[in-house]
Amino acid sequence: MSDGLWVHQIPRSGGGQAIVSAAKQIGAKHVIVKARDGLSSYRKNRGLISPLALVARVAGVDTWLWTWARPYAPLKGMEYVIDQAKLLAQDAHEHGARVVVANMEAPWSWSKLGGGAFLGEKELRRRAYQYVCTLREALPKNCQIGISSFRYPKWHKLPWSQMLGVVEVIGMPQIYFQRKGYDEQARQSRLAWSSYGVSSIRISGPGYTWRKGKIDPVAFASEARRHSSGIDWWKSDGMKPEDLAALAEQ
Repeated sequence: MSDGLWVHQIPRSGGGQAIVSAAKQIGAKHVIVKARDGLSSYRKNRGLISPLALVARVAGVDTWLWTWARPYAPLKGMEYVIDQAKLLAQDAHEHGARVVVANMEAPWSWSKLGGGAFLGEKELRRRAYQYVCTLREALPKNCQIGISSFRYPKWHKLPWSQMLGVVEVIGMPQIYFQRKGYDEQARQSRLAWSSYGVSSIRISGPGYTWRKGKIDPVAFASEARRHSSGIDWWKSDGMKPEDLAALAEQ
């Protein structure tokens, strides 16, 4: 089992060396760096991923890349999701990424309040299928795909079968708030995601916000770990020395 550290904005995280040092302190074996948002490279990290990947490689830390995968844009059709997948795959080749993570949430929902409601269920399923298949074909053979999304599939009208069951993926459900405890949330989340054939499940959870009774990273670490192949901390941006010290003890 290995842990990871999400990175939103490299500058706000102190730069490549600081990110790798934080990852090493908490025992993380990889950093998950934002590379894209839809078709666009992520402006805040533009030009900074290669230096980070180099520092990480020297330190024995793997680089993963993550993106907000989006199903639609004005006046664009299926080519929009195909181009997103191809560009993310290019990033993986360029930076030597071991895993690329597609964050697929509300824009892929056909519920009345979902971002993709006007496309409808059938078209969202078609686009999700095309996205993951194109990504798998374009990626380096040794690069895996991670899908990050809501903890409980049954609560959200997303194309889960296409997201999780078409090609082999790493499942990455998100659990942040403590509610009635992380243990039961993690257990139910694992069972739900596993029902789609996902064998490797990593749970993303809080690493920097400390509000007792609402968000508790220490409780998350001890409880969620029992139901996952590893946990990934959200996020390096804003994590204080005392946060890192507490997590280093888990």
